[in-house]
Amino acid sequence: MLVNIVELLHDSCILGIDIYNRDLYAYAIYSSGSIVDKGIANSYELYRLIKRYRPSIIAIDNVREILEIGRDFIKKLAKLPFTINIIQVTMIEPGKEISLENLVKERLNIDVRKLDPESTAIYLTLLASQGIGSIVKLYEPETKIIIKASISTSQGGMSRNRFERNIAHRVKQIVDDIKRVLDSHRIDYDLFYQSDSEALRSATFIVYASKAIVRSLIKPIRSIDVKVSIESIPTQTIRYAAINYDERTVETSIRDRYVIVGVDPGIVTGLAILDLNGNILHLYSGKNLSRRKAIQIITQYGT
Repeated sequence: MLVNIVELLHDSCILGIDIYNRDLYAYAIYSSGSIVDKGIANSYELYRLIKRYRPSIIAIDNVREILEIGRDFIKKLAKLPFTINIIQVTMIEPGKEISLENLVKERLNIDVRKLDPESTAIYLTLLASQGIGSIVKLYEPETKIIIKASISTSQGGMSRNRFERNIAHRVKQIVDDIKRVLDSHRIDYDLFYQSDSEALRSATFIVYASKAIVRSLIKPIRSIDVKVSIESIPTQTIRYAAINYDERTVETSIRDRYVIVGVDPGIVTGLAILDLNGNILHLYSGKNLSRRKAIQIITQYGT
């Protein structure tokens, strides 16, 4: 999939963030060629600002700005109904970093010695609007669809079995509907079921397509009995990419060593990686393990 952030910059809203102190962040909102909002906010207020302005880009000068807010914040961004691209402005290309002060001088022709957080947030948006920086890839290029029961039948009673059957039928019906949509559009996916006692309580799709594509075909559901959520999948390792890049050209480095791989599939998938002499190189188990993640693990040790 070709990702061209530059095309977004002319029409999009950009949020600049810089750490103010331990629990607060300076922010600036850039839209239609000017700063439309700025201030200091905590992580909760920052999330509300994101929901309000729906920025397509968050501009930072160091990835720790996002990591400082926490993994929960990254997970919240993954569940938003729109896609946000994270750009580290100071990483002018993957592997090449320059100070923000120098960038402001070179690209904006403003001579500054030391930037405070409020000014940093503003300059980040201005530089990002010019297409400066690298994409911080916080999410895998795949999407998770979770279908789960919204109510519990654990209280028992005469109607418990009937409730369980009704919920299981509802979950199965939604799963079948989603499968038909994905199959009709030839979108690849893995499907995992989870049962409680003898009844189906939830199912998870790992869809090998972006959240934007998935949400264009399937909508979230929040009803009294079943909830369907759609979210991006956070990556385990942070990677950078040029603002204009094509994922089809990105090659995974694979060692020349041949390995033997044992796989125990299921809701919790187990992997055992051995060399040709039978020595154990790595053991792994993970819930709802996608094929992409399994391949990433295996290719760290060989092919």
